[in-house]
Amino acid sequence: MKITKSTLIFILFAAFAALASCASDPDESADGPALLPIRQGVYTGVASGYLGDVHIEVEVDAVGRIFRIDVTAHEETPGFAYPTFEIMRAAIIENQSTNIDLITGATATSRAFRDGVEDALLQAGVTLAQLRPGATPPPADIFVAETPPEITTETPPPAAIIDTTLSEAALAALPVATANFTPGEFIAVAAGWQEAPMTVQVTFDENRITDIEILEHDESMYGSGWAFRALPAVPDQILVRQSTQDIDAFTGATITRNAVIYAVENAITQAGAEPSQLTPQFIDAPLPGDRFIPGFIEINVPAGTMDIYGNPLAGDAMRMLYSEDDDMNLRLSFGRNEFHLHSGGAFGLGQGAEGHGESIYEPGVIGGGALGGWWFRQVVNHQINDTQSTQNIDIHTGATMSAAAIIWGVEQAMSAQGANPADITPLSHNIFQRAPGADAADPFFIPGIYTVTVDGWGGPMVVRVTLDRTNIRRIEVIEHNETESFWDMVWGAPADHVMRDAIFAAGPANLDDVDLVSGATVSAEAILNAVRTATEQAWVN
Repeated sequence: MKITKSTLIFILFAAFAALASCASDPDESADGPALLPIRQGVYTGVASGYLGDVHIEVEVDAVGRIFRIDVTAHEETPGFAYPTFEIMRAAIIENQSTNIDLITGATATSRAFRDGVEDALLQAGVTLAQLRPGATPPPADIFVAETPPEITTETPPPAAIIDTTLSEAALAALPVATANFTPGEFIAVAAGWQEAPMTVQVTFDENRITDIEILEHDESMYGSGWAFRALPAVPDQILVRQSTQDIDAFTGATITRNAVIYAVENAITQAGAEPSQLTPQFIDAPLPGDRFIPGFIEINVPAGTMDIYGNPLAGDAMRMLYSEDDDMNLRLSFGRNEFHLHSGGAFGLGQGAEGHGESIYEPGVIGGGALGGWWFRQVVNHQINDTQSTQNIDIHTGATMSAAAIIWGVEQAMSAQGANPADITPLSHNIFQRAPGADAADPFFIPGIYTVTVDGWGGPMVVRVTLDRTNIRRIEVIEHNETESFWDMVWGAPADHVMRDAIFAAGPANLDDVDLVSGATVSAEAILNAVRTATEQAWVN
């Protein structure tokens, strides 16, 4: 009988409910599966897959019990393999055994997954009889993976990449955990972005987690910097909660967040406690020396009740929100000294009616706001997140109401997490890297407002340029001494801002292609030189 892809996926998920009852563990007690004699480590196993000689490679993280199973390489058909992997992974971890039924319709793939896990655990000191009683050992020449070196607490750790070390005053203010630990430092490894290992060192005293350090990782540190935001904040939230439960989801950095949690839970187990025993604790003020209470918060900006300054709406004042009917919903994540405003979807400023009622224009519209385009990226993702502040943000970008609402909401969240927004000055440097493989000639800027003085026909000209990470977003001429008739040809209302629009249309990568206005070339070139100078000041190599 021919099995279609949709039929197989249905069979796979239908089989999931039956796997627990099909699995057996002769050592299972009333408290759940017994611990296996697994040495601490991360082990790699391989097995022949559906295509015979093509290997499936799995990585197993274990100490006493199996914590994590990840497929690190395979050449199976994705539509068939991925549901199979998920079902097999869940069943093996739940039962702490590979003695489970294979999946009808995906027998070869599920068998390869099981055999790969067994190969890894055989390296960890477990016998096949303990994993799957009565099974025949596979041929020795199938397995080609080398046993990775074990990481132990005796191995001198490298310097911390993410260091969350607390001062004595902050340490004294930490809550007490709901479990007892073996004091000391424990190292664990979990799979991060693209399966790269993340090495984490966790320090315990008798009843608290006192430090979490990321020793090694290969997470994404470029572009929007999602992973970089998650790396300080996730350890910070675990520290103040004394638990791995109720930790922010960090949209866009889920793998990074999970890797930290898995590693910390592994270390908690090494320290003699069960992660599920740790009930989240909460503090009501930042730890001494810190800026924020770590955690996440959702803020509602009410429609039609405030002006752009956050005061009660009165008379002809400009509303804070474009929409008179739809609130704006914001979600922010906080570490001890950093924050991140999420954008898009349920965790941030959602698109359409989900998270706001703001007007949406096509991306790249010259001279107008665009939620799907430039103002949202400029005001939210770039200026606020990259500068870690709401100070000195250019909101007069064709979407003043919406931008003011975002800033108001962020400042409300800062205050709720124990900080005074006025005390948080913008960062003066960019902490992110270019995306791997990006062209070094492509524009990549430190977002912000740049004021430049250049020479015009009539003397000094002061121009203010607003940049996001990749584009020119606003050009203002603050002072000039140009002859009025010439000025009207390049910038004034009679010219309809011809130079401004030409620069916007060309973009920062093509400023040399902008045509100067005939008859007023000196004034036009002065404006162009000011924009070019601003982009040079902001450029990140």
